[in-house]
Amino acid sequence: MSANVSTITDEDGDYSDWIELYNGTNDAINLAGYTLSDKLSQPAKWTFTDYSLAPNSYLIVFASGKDRQGLPYFHTNFSIKDEGEDVLLSNPQGEIICHYNPVPLTDDNGYGCRTDGDTTNLVFFQGATPGNTNNNQALLNTVDSLIFSHPQGFYTQEFELTISHTLPTATLHYTLDGSDPTPQSPVYTAPILIQNRQNEPNGISMIPTNPLDTPFQWDVWKAPQGNVFKANVLKVRSFNDTVALSGIETQSYFVHPDIFSKYPNCSVASLVTDTANLFNYYTGIYVPGYYHDLDTSWNLWYGTGNYHQRGDEWERPGNLSFFEPDGTLAFQQNVGIRINGGGSRVFPQKALRIYAKDTYGQNYISYKLFPDKDVNEYKRFIFSNNGQDFNRSTLNDVLSYYIIKDLDIEFQSYRPSILFIDGEYWGIHSIRDRLDKYYLKYTRNIDPDNVDIIENYREVQEGDTIQYTAMLEYIKNHDVTQQSVFDSISSMINIDKYIDYNICKQYLATGDWPGNNVTCWKERTPGNKWCWMVYDNNFSFVNYDENTIEISTAVGGPPWPNPDWSTFLFRTLLQNDVFKQKYLQRFEYHLLNTFSTNRVLYYIDSLSTLITPVLPEHIARWNYPQDIDFYQWNVDQMRAFATNRPCIMRQFIMSYFNITDTTYAAGLCDNAGINKLPVSSSRVYAVGNDINVDFPVDFSGKLFIYNIMGQLVTSETIDKKTHCQYHIEGTKGCYVVRLTSNNDTYSWKVILPN
Repeated sequence: MSANVSTITDEDGDYSDWIELYNGTNDAINLAGYTLSDKLSQPAKWTFTDYSLAPNSYLIVFASGKDRQGLPYFHTNFSIKDEGEDVLLSNPQGEIICHYNPVPLTDDNGYGCRTDGDTTNLVFFQGATPGNTNNNQALLNTVDSLIFSHPQGFYTQEFELTISHTLPTATLHYTLDGSDPTPQSPVYTAPILIQNRQNEPNGISMIPTNPLDTPFQWDVWKAPQGNVFKANVLKVRSFNDTVALSGIETQSYFVHPDIFSKYPNCSVASLVTDTANLFNYYTGIYVPGYYHDLDTSWNLWYGTGNYHQRGDEWERPGNLSFFEPDGTLAFQQNVGIRINGGGSRVFPQKALRIYAKDTYGQNYISYKLFPDKDVNEYKRFIFSNNGQDFNRSTLNDVLSYYIIKDLDIEFQSYRPSILFIDGEYWGIHSIRDRLDKYYLKYTRNIDPDNVDIIENYREVQEGDTIQYTAMLEYIKNHDVTQQSVFDSISSMINIDKYIDYNICKQYLATGDWPGNNVTCWKERTPGNKWCWMVYDNNFSFVNYDENTIEISTAVGGPPWPNPDWSTFLFRTLLQNDVFKQKYLQRFEYHLLNTFSTNRVLYYIDSLSTLITPVLPEHIARWNYPQDIDFYQWNVDQMRAFATNRPCIMRQFIMSYFNITDTTYAAGLCDNAGINKLPVSSSRVYAVGNDINVDFPVDFSGKLFIYNIMGQLVTSETIDKKTHCQYHIEGTKGCYVVRLTSNNDTYSWKVILPN
C-alpha cells in the first residue's frame, strides 16, 4: 500500500507505506539475508536481519524510510510513491523471487495477490487487510485516469476546461474551494469556465488572522483594500458510487491579461487545502481560535492562539503547485503545512513551513528551489513572512543573506515568491531554507541522524547536549590564555567560522541577539567541530550606533537580550591573544570588504528594485507596510545603516580593545556626514512604564521612540529641554529612543520591566 491514509499506523503513529509478506509453506522461513527494494537497479537496497516468519503467517514491513529492524515493526530505508514504483523481494542468493511492477494506488486501497501467495493473479483491492488473508477482500474494477484539456498555469484569456477519463462508467466529482471531493461533491457534467476572478468577492481573505483586541495596533489584522486577485483552483476525483477510483487531481489556473508580467522575478506558488485546516476555530493553524480564547491575556507581546501550537498534531495536509516566473510548472506534490517562527506567528501574515513526507506521497521535493544553489531535493523549506520586518521593509534578513552568502557559514538562501492559498492572493513571501538536520545533509553531506543541533541555552533540536556541555565545562574550568588550552578548544570549535559568525551578528546589530536565535551544530563523530548558523536577522539594520561589542561581551546581563550564558563563550575566548588577534584581523577585513558601504548599498538597491514592482498589491492585501512611503522610509534607514555602521563599528572596536593604531581599518570614517557616537551627557532610562530622557543642556532637535518592531510609538520636537518623561502603554518590552540634532543622530535601547 503506497497511499496509506488511515489503514494502519506504525509504532510512531505514522501512516507509512507498507508491504505485506506471506509464508504459505508449512515450515518457518528465516528472513536473514532476504532483501526488499524499490529499484530494479538496486535489488538489495534493504536487508532483513535474523527473523523467523512462521508457517502460514503474515509480516507487515513499513516502507517508511526509517530503516529499522525487528519488532514491533520492520521499516525499510525507502518509501513508495503513490504513482507507483517497483517492489522487489530477493533471496539471500540475490535472486528476485517476487517483483511487482509500478502501479498507481488511491488512498487506502491495496494491490497484491488475489488469493494468498498466488503471484500470477495480481489485483487492485478495495481497502486492505494488513496481517490477514486477501482471499475474501473486495476488488476495485480498475483505476481511473483523468485528462485535463488545459494544463494548469498562466493564461491571458478565459477558457472552458474539459475533463475526460478512462472509465466511462465512473463519475467525476469536483470542488472549487480547496476541499477534497467526495461522492457528495458536485458532479462534472459540462466544461468548467476558467476565468479572471479579480472582481469576485473575497473569501478566506476576510478571516481575521490575529486577535482584533490586541493592544498592539501596529500589527492588528486589517481587511484587504478591495478584492484580491484570485486563481481558479480545482480538485477532481473519480468515483464508482462511494468507492474512489482515482487519486485527487489538483489544478491551479491563473487568468489575467498581464499574468506573465504581473509578478516579475517572482515564483508563484499555489497552496490548496481544506480551509478548515487553516481557519477552523478549534483546529485551524492560521487563526487565534480556541487557544486564544483559553487565555486572552497579553502578558507577552505575541499573545496566544492556535498558530502558537507546535508539533505533528498541528501539521496539516495540502497540495503545492510551484510555478517559475514564466509560468512553467516546476513541481507539484502533496505536502505538510505548519506555521513557522516564534513571536512573529502573531502577525496577520504568517510564515509557513512546508514538509515532504512519504505519508503525503513523496519523501522529498525534487527541485532546485534556489537557482544559485547546487541542491536538487528538499525535505522542508519556508514561505517566510520576514518575521519582525513584516511591517517595515521586509528586506532586513534577506539583505543579511546577500552580504554573507560568500562566507563558509550556515545561512538561509532566498528567493521571492507570490503565494496563493485556496486560490486567493496571499502576498509576497520569502522562500528560505529550513536550517535543520536535512539542511546539513544536503549542504555539508552530514548524516542527518548523527548530528547534534543546540539552540539558545542548551535546547536540543537534534541529538543531545553531552558534547556541547562538555565543551563549555572545559572552557569554564581551564585557563584559556594558555596556548595548550586554546589548542584543545580549537579541536572542539571551528574557530574561524565562530569568529565570522560573531562578526556578522555584531555588524548587523540584530536586536534580539545574543540571547536568542543562537544555533550551533556538530556531526557526532570524532574530529568534527562545533559550528554556528546565521539566521533570523529581521530585527537588524535598524540601530547603526548599537554597541554590539559591549552587548556581546557583557557579564551578568539581563534575561533579554544578552543574558550571561549568551556572552560567556565569546567573552571568554577573547581572553586568549591568538583568538583576539584573529578576531580583530578578520573584523578589519570584513569592515573594508564584506560590509563596505558601497557593497551593502548595492544589495539594498538591488533588493528594493526586485520587490518594489510587486509591493503595492501586497500592501493592498495586508495593509503592511502601511504604504509605499513608509516602506521607502525603512529602506532609507537601511541605507543610513550601511553608510554609518562601518565607521561606528571601527570606533567601538578601537575603544573596547584600546587600539591606538590609526591605520586599523583606515578610511572608513573619511566621508563627510558620518554620525558621531552619542554624547555622554545624554541619558535614557526606565522607571516603571515610563521612559525618561535627560537631554544635553540646551538640547534642540527631534525625539523618536520605537517599539521592538521598529514601529513609531511617539515623537516630539525638542526645544532647549533638559528632561522629558514618556508613559508607554502596554506590556514590558524593548524600545529604542532616537534623538536627531544638526545632522547628528543618537540612539539608546531601553527595556521596560513592567
